[in-house]
Amino acid sequence: MLLATDRLETGLAFSAGYRCTMNDALSLAEVVQSTRHDMLRLAFEWSEGKFQMIELALFIWQDRGALTVPNCHLYLPTGSERAWLVTSETSPRMSGLEANGVVRVDTVPEDIEAGKGRAVSSLQSLLTCNTLS
Repeated sequence: MLLATDRLETGLAFSAGYRCTMNDALSLAEVVQSTRHDMLRLAFEWSEGKFQMIELALFIWQDRGALTVPNCHLYLPTGSERAWLVTSETSPRMSGLEANGVVRVDTVPEDIEAGKGRAVSSLQSLLTCNTLS
C-alpha cells in the first residue's frame, strides 16, 4: 500500500513492535543514523483479542542525526493505490515512501480527513485475517 508496485531497495527499512519508549526511539534513531536508511516504524498493541496498529512513525536520516516524525496517519489520494503518510501536527506535512527512502512534501490536500478514511478502508480490505487462530 505504501510502496505500490515498487520493490524495497537500500535506503528504506521497516520496523514493527510494541509501542516505542523513549529509549526505543533513541535506539531506532541511532540505527537510522548509522545505516543512513530511513525507517517506518509500526507499533502494535494487543486489544480486544487481536493486535491493532496504534502508531506509525518515521525516522528520517539526516547528515547529523535522524528526524523523528511520530503519530503519522495513512492518507490515500482519490483514485490512487499508493498511500502517503501525513503528520498529526497543527501544520500537517506529508511524506511518501519511495523504494529507497522517504520523500517529504510541504503541501497537504484539502480532503485530508476523507483521504484518511479511504486509507483505513483500503488497509482493511488488504487484511486477510483480523484474528489469530
